[in-house]
Amino acid sequence: MEESTEKQARVYIYDRLVVLLRSSFYAEMHKHHAIQLVLGLDDSFELSCGDVQQVYDSILIPPNVSHQIQPGHGWHITLLIEPESNTGKGLIETYDLVDSPVAFEHESTSGLKSVLIEQTSYLSKNDLLTYSEVDTLITDWLRVIAEPLAVSLCDDRIQRVLDIIHTNITCDRVKRLEFPEVGLSKSRLAHLFVEQIGITLSRYVLWVRMKTAVRYILSGASLTESAHQAGFSDLAHLSRSFKNTFGLTMSDLFKEGEKVNVFFGD
Repeated sequence: MEESTEKQARVYIYDRLVVLLRSSFYAEMHKHHAIQLVLGLDDSFELSCGDVQQVYDSILIPPNVSHQIQPGHGWHITLLIEPESNTGKGLIETYDLVDSPVAFEHESTSGLKSVLIEQTSYLSKNDLLTYSEVDTLITDWLRVIAEPLAVSLCDDRIQRVLDIIHTNITCDRVKRLEFPEVGLSKSRLAHLFVEQIGITLSRYVLWVRMKTAVRYILSGASLTESAHQAGFSDLAHLSRSFKNTFGLTMSDLFKEGEKVNVFFGD
């Protein structure tokens, strides 16, 4: 007998996008580097942001804004989008994402919801969309709601730093935030990085290290081994960082594999 997908969350992780298809589950108030887009598939949901609580059918949450989605009973899809990507910049400009959540309506949303609602029905795993199909579906929809805009190019020196971070995340000098090859003092680099990327250099490095840890976990490494491979001192350090960012620990996400299916590309 094939395993039922009833009530199973699905997490699809791409380079600049994370897709979570799930029933609501509890996470503490938190903030993170990504733009968060949430669509209720079965029903509306309640969002807490600061001292304000409001019910939405769909919401865009800017980067680095503290928020909490109250647990409910229906399915919803959550997209975490890198704000420095062209799609992220397009969303920020199109919807004027600054420091407050933005409710949005778009005629294409109902079509996307129909496809995703079918995915949350109790079908066999063989009927689920594949990793690449989810990527295509979501990417095409994001282009419809906010066509990637012609934005100013990233400063070559900052782009070099981003490349070094992504290819040498466990290197000691990356941990020390030292990038002598770009020819900038630490203070000037720190200022320019925030100006260009919208987050401090140290927070960005931490963001990449957390994603690196997830990659190791999904390749079969233990939580402890994955923490060390991503440059954390121990699992507790990784778990604290992850909880501060996402409102739940790595153990919360991965300890019950029968309830969460995580998909990662090669």
